[in-house]
Amino acid sequence: MHECPGVGRRHKKKLAFLTWFSLKKQENKQLKLWDCDVCHAQGYREQRACFLENSELPVTYKCGRETNEGIINVDELWDIVDTLQDANPGAPIYALVGLIRGTEGGCLRELCPVSIVDPFIDTLITMEALCEVYHALPLSGGLLDQPSYLMESFSTIRATRNFYDEEKARKLNGKNNTKKA
Repeated sequence: MHECPGVGRRHKKKLAFLTWFSLKKQENKQLKLWDCDVCHAQGYREQRACFLENSELPVTYKCGRETNEGIINVDELWDIVDTLQDANPGAPIYALVGLIRGTEGGCLRELCPVSIVDPFIDTLITMEALCEVYHALPLSGGLLDQPSYLMESFSTIRATRNFYDEEKARKLNGKNNTKKA
């Protein structure tokens, strides 16, 4: 059994990031290419910075006017996201992760989202979606019988999904208003 990760700030960031990425991937055919098998078969690996290939990667990111560079592992990546979030309060997590670029081979490369999230996070997102579809809780008993980290994780996933849907609706309304003008 996986050890309980708690519901700290970092756990919520990882949940929000992977939830957002999963939702984007479902609607965008291009993002379906973010799959390890497709990446290797199509030769996309040369264009991406992947922590599955290397435990440490050279990266660069801007925080304010300052450009920072270094060689980091996945945990240090989330430390950078913390720093960026402190400098950009209210910015969505996916936008902050997008500010960090791999510099392997002297080229700027997009970080592979698949390689930066614990598989347990993916399991939580899948579990929440199944609970939503089947209108059931993951463990026997009622709501108060569920582990608190699980219920807080589900709340973070739902909040991210709601934010995603609002953004999508806002963009759609903007396109409709542009067509009317």
